[in-house]
Amino acid sequence: MWLNFLLLFLFTLSPWVLFSYLPKNNDKFFGIILSFSGAYLFSITLLHILPEIYVNSPNPKVVGAYILLGFFIQLIISFFAKGVEHGHLHHHHSGKILPMSLVVSISIHAFLEGNMLVHPLHAHNAMHDNDSLLVGMILHKIPEAFALLSVLREYKSSKLVRFNIFVMYALLSPLGMIFGNYAYLLDWMTPNVLTIVFAIIAGNFMHISTIIFFESSPRHELRFAASNAKVLGALLAIAFEILI
Repeated sequence: MWLNFLLLFLFTLSPWVLFSYLPKNNDKFFGIILSFSGAYLFSITLLHILPEIYVNSPNPKVVGAYILLGFFIQLIISFFAKGVEHGHLHHHHSGKILPMSLVVSISIHAFLEGNMLVHPLHAHNAMHDNDSLLVGMILHKIPEAFALLSVLREYKSSKLVRFNIFVMYALLSPLGMIFGNYAYLLDWMTPNVLTIVFAIIAGNFMHISTIIFFESSPRHELRFAASNAKVLGALLAIAFEILI
């Protein structure tokens, strides 16, 4: 668990260092990375997360309702987070004060994501494969972190404030993972409750990944590269499911 905590935190934090070396207008780079990570997350959701939830659920119809609930919860979060949680960039806020709604929304999203990494030995019938999901989470967090940094740079705030916000964001998914593990160990969450939590978060992932996966770049020269990135992301997800 602690290795996963460290990996997730460090990979999420790494864009802070890389960001200073990237040009301000880096839409092409973000677009390709986002397409790859979105396709991987979408594929892992379909290949592993949803089947495991349904197989381990005593009432699949109820679970489907919770997945749908998670989808619409993410829709509300996206409204306040301005699309940052699925890696969208917005460059039209320069000079404004960073809204707390964005910070709170992206924080809730990050904390909920971490709960999906509850150790499979604690979960009911090995609810999900921790390794492939951890890879998917990291691949998703990196472009998400770049997008958040891009938005933070546009707002009027000191570098220290931006860094503190970003470190808090980088810690929230690992903390969500620890909370989920201990909540299960201390019987705060029974296997049935854990299944419901996973179903809601799976709905979150469905919303995020489908938006990214089915989105096309308006720039013709990026469509081919983005399509290749999506195919590669899906193939990598399939390979992880077979090999891990």
